[in-house]
Amino acid sequence: MNAYVLLILFLAYLAFLALIGYLTGKNNDEAEFHKGNKKTAWYLIGLGMVADSLSGVTFLSIPGNVHGHGFSYMQIVLGYFIGYQLIAAVLIPLYFKLNLTSIYEYLQMRFGVFGQKTGSAFFLISRIIGASGRLFLAVSIFQFFFLDALGIPLELTVVLLMALMFMYTYKGGIKTLIWTDAIQAVVMLLALGFTIFSIHQSLNLSASDWKGILNKPWWITRPQDPHFWGKDILAGAFIALSMTGLDQTMMQKSLACKQVKDARKNMIWFGFGIVLVNLAFLVLGAGLSHYLSAKGLTGLALKADHIFPYLAFQELGPLAMLAFTLGLIAASLSSADSVLTTLTTSFCMDFLDFAKAESRPKNPVRLRNMVHLCFAFLLWLCILAFDALTNDSLINVILTLAGYTYGPLLGLFGFGLILPKRQPIPWSIPIIALISVGITALFTYVLAPLWGYSPGFELLPLNGCITFAGLWISSLLHTSNA
Repeated sequence: MNAYVLLILFLAYLAFLALIGYLTGKNNDEAEFHKGNKKTAWYLIGLGMVADSLSGVTFLSIPGNVHGHGFSYMQIVLGYFIGYQLIAAVLIPLYFKLNLTSIYEYLQMRFGVFGQKTGSAFFLISRIIGASGRLFLAVSIFQFFFLDALGIPLELTVVLLMALMFMYTYKGGIKTLIWTDAIQAVVMLLALGFTIFSIHQSLNLSASDWKGILNKPWWITRPQDPHFWGKDILAGAFIALSMTGLDQTMMQKSLACKQVKDARKNMIWFGFGIVLVNLAFLVLGAGLSHYLSAKGLTGLALKADHIFPYLAFQELGPLAMLAFTLGLIAASLSSADSVLTTLTTSFCMDFLDFAKAESRPKNPVRLRNMVHLCFAFLLWLCILAFDALTNDSLINVILTLAGYTYGPLLGLFGFGLILPKRQPIPWSIPIIALISVGITALFTYVLAPLWGYSPGFELLPLNGCITFAGLWISSLLHTSNA
């Protein structure tokens, strides 16, 4: 397929999203930007959350990961499912009861201004790093396979992407994102199904062939392995609690539900949906791995994240290339545009105090648009600077980084809910969070190798426990001083 056709397709898709943004956001006020109109159906929100939770990294990394690791990623996914049920049972009722716009307002109620700003700062850092990595991966794929051939540099690609993303999110906010993400979820799932069908047709596979193809290892039973099944399920539950339940991007959509029972229903069914969708991606990965073997392509020096795009662009034909291109665009934008909006909400509510009448600016819309534009520029800079692509799947890199940035959030919320009468020294909260990250890094790179232990995704609960312990010690000192 001609590179110019793919470029036109890319621009047309972005223009379509811009139209949706205009239609859903033309009558929005400031409250609707941040919270929607509280009239959106829970299943529409859930569909958009599926797209947001997967992202371009998932679209590329999970199928590529199967080639070397089988179906062991389902260990993490089962942990996700457990975490989502805990969110539905505990966190969503709390957020609705307190009528929050930014979920870090809870930390202000519980710990004061130091708690709120520490939690919000770690969210901002987490999401900027994660979104930059996801967008960088998607953009690098497009650059390698067709944009470089057109002489379009990476810097210009990212400028164009961020400008168009800004255009369709700056006005509509969360209401626009619910609709655009739902549309992008459908596009991504259609691309997934069509690619599986293309592999089936290309290799003329039968049901018995697929049975053999899907005969992959599911469990890692060696306790010393970084992804031993017990560690992965536990880590998956904490990753879901932190990266969904304690994440403004995901919870802002749930808070747009009509009432708490709808939000809980959305989260429960979202958990089932995530299991099924990830399983479908693993089936795709098994098909791609079999295709490499059947066509004698196993000798190619392909990174895990490049297996899917290579076969889509070079082997499976123009229709598969079209499906892959649309799917990757949808997966990448569904995560990044949500981040751009929720970074704006978190900063406005937690640092500029938009929720407080006495500190609200005279022209909040103008200031919010400036914040929105600044975050778009910051994401542009981070994408250009991002160099975390390795021979490992980027999904592993993103989840490992999450262990450092979401761990303090887990510790803060956990301490606030489990020990409601304990109050740490306010100014110690950001210091404890930073010390926790340092101790986790020390354990990972110094202590664990000395002990012959290979840490995996359990870094997140470890980091959270260290933060929890630090807050508890601080609360004892606070009580003593009092």
